[in-house]
Amino acid sequence: MQDTPGTPGRQGAAPMLPMCHLCGRQFGSASLSIHLRACELKFAQEYGRQAPPAPVVARTGSKAATVQAQNEAAFSAFQTEVLEP
Repeated sequence: MQDTPGTPGRQGAAPMLPMCHLCGRQFGSASLSIHLRACELKFAQEYGRQAPPAPVVARTGSKAATVQAQNEAAFSAFQTEVLEP
């Protein structure tokens, strides 16, 4: 089967959702801001320090490209600032 125009990835794949830079989980765009408040509090309790700020990504072309760039930056931040070596 072919991909339909305007939809990245293969057909039947899970939708690309924004990722939390603190826990690595994906949330809907409306849910992410609500989740971040709770995740920042949990981060501060678990690590004893303030949560690092979310990476800022410039908007690129399509929404899917922007979400992908945001997820790559969030994953990188998650790996370097949250996961312990």
